[in-house]
Amino acid sequence: MRDHVKNKRGQFYLVATVIIVATILVYTGVTNYYLKKTYSTVEEVKEELDIESSHILEYGTFDDLRDFLSKYSSYLGENFELYVIMGELGELNAYKYHNGEESEYDYSQSEEKASITIEGITYSFEILPGKNFKFIVINKISEEKYVAKN
Repeated sequence: MRDHVKNKRGQFYLVATVIIVATILVYTGVTNYYLKKTYSTVEEVKEELDIESSHILEYGTFDDLRDFLSKYSSYLGENFELYVIMGELGELNAYKYHNGEESEYDYSQSEEKASITIEGITYSFEILPGKNFKFIVINKISEEKYVAKN
C-alpha cells in the first residue's frame, strides 16, 4: 500500500514538471514572436515611415532622419529597399537604404518636381518650399516586387 502512495507522488511531480516546462516554453515562444515584427506589406512600412518621419522632422534634423532610416532599414531586413529624396527646395539629396546601409542615389530635379529612377521606372514627386521627405519602399519577394510611395 505504501509503495502505491509513493508512485502516485512521483507521478504528481512528473506531471507538475511537464506543466511548468510547457508554460515556460509557451511564454518564451510568444515573447519572441512579438519581439520581431515582420512586415507583410509595403503599405504597413509606408504608414510607419509617414508617422515616424513627420515626428523626426518636426523636432529634429535631416541628419536625425538619415540615422533613423539606416537603423530602420536594418530592422526591415534584406527584402526591403528604401529610396529617399529629402531636403529643402534647391538643396535636395537622394539616398538608398538597404540592410542598414546608406548610399547616395542619383535623382533629377526640374522646377518644383524631383524624380528618381529605379530599375528603369521613374518616380516623380512634387517638391514644396520647406522641408521635404519623399520616399519609395520596395519589397522584393522571389520574382514579385511590391512598391509604395508617399
